[in-house]
Amino acid sequence: MKLQQFRSIWAVAHHQLNISETAKTLFTSQPAISKHIMLLENELGVEIFSRRGRHMVEITPAGEKIIQIAGEVLKHVDSIRQVAEEYSNPDKGSLRLAVTHMQARYVMPQVIEQFQQRYPEVAIQFQQESPDHVAELVRESHMDMVLTSNESVESQDLVLLPCFRWRQSLVVPKDHPLAQLGQPTLAEVAEFPLITYASHSAGHKEVEQAMCNRKIQANIACTASDSDVIKSCVRMGMGVGVLATMAVEKADQLDLAVIDASHLFTPSTSYLGIWRHAFLREFHHHFIELLAAQLDRELVAQVRQTDSPDKRHRLLKSVELPLL
Repeated sequence: MKLQQFRSIWAVAHHQLNISETAKTLFTSQPAISKHIMLLENELGVEIFSRRGRHMVEITPAGEKIIQIAGEVLKHVDSIRQVAEEYSNPDKGSLRLAVTHMQARYVMPQVIEQFQQRYPEVAIQFQQESPDHVAELVRESHMDMVLTSNESVESQDLVLLPCFRWRQSLVVPKDHPLAQLGQPTLAEVAEFPLITYASHSAGHKEVEQAMCNRKIQANIACTASDSDVIKSCVRMGMGVGVLATMAVEKADQLDLAVIDASHLFTPSTSYLGIWRHAFLREFHHHFIELLAAQLDRELVAQVRQTDSPDKRHRLLKSVELPLL
C-alpha cells in the first residue's frame, strides 16, 4: 500500500466520485488515479468503489471503512511533516483556518494583526463556511482549525475549545416603536417580523429557544448568514434585526437604533475546533493564546489527551470566558 493510493481514494470519495476533478486537485492524470485505485483494490482483495461499466457509482461498505482509515493515516502523515517543519523552519509555515462570516469579519482582524507581528512568514489561509460545514474541513484535513458556534459538531476526535461568549442586539430604524421602549419584552419584539441568522446558526437557535420557552410564536421574515445583510434588510424596512452585538459598528448607529437584547436571548459560545491527534506547532499555540488567553498550553494539552467529550466538558467547566 502506498500513500498516493490513499490520497487517490480519499480525494475521489470527496469529489463525488469524479475522477476528472480529483485529478485536477492532485495535479495528476485520470489514468494515474484509476491505476492507484485498481492496484489498491487488487492488493486488498475487495472493491472500494462499485462500478457501472467504467464509471464509479458508489462507495462499497468495505470502501467506507477503508477510506475513513486512509483519511486518518493521511492526517498522521501531515502531522509528521509539521513536526519536521517545526524543527527545520520554526517561523515559517501555514495556518489554515475555517470560519463563519461573523467570526471572519469581527473577530479575526485584530487577532491576525497581532499574529503577523510575531510570525510574518506564516501564510494564513481563511476559508469562510457555514457553521455546519466548518467541522468537515478539519475532518477532511483541509483546515488546521475551525472557529464555530455550533457545539454539535464535537466528536471523539474533533476537540472544541471554548473561546468567548457573544451577545445579541436588536437593530431597528431610529423611528421604530421598539426604539422608544428601552428594554422591550420578548412579547413586544415578537409583534414585529424578525430578521436573524440562518437556521443552522447559534444566534438563530437562541432566538427560537427563547420564544419557545415563553410559548411565543416567532415571526421570522428573513434569515441570512451575513450580519451586513441583516442590517441592510432592516434599512429596507423588512423587520427587526437580531444579530451579534459585536457586528454593530459605529457607522450603523448613525441611522439605526441599537437595543441590547441580553435580557431576551442567552449568549452563544464560539469554539475553536482542532483535530485531537494533530501536531500543534509553536505558531499554532501562539494563535490560540491570542484568540483566547484562557486557553493556555497545559489546558489545551489536557483537553486534547481526553477522548471523551463529557470529560473534556468537565475539564473546561471552570474556565471563564470573555463576553463580547
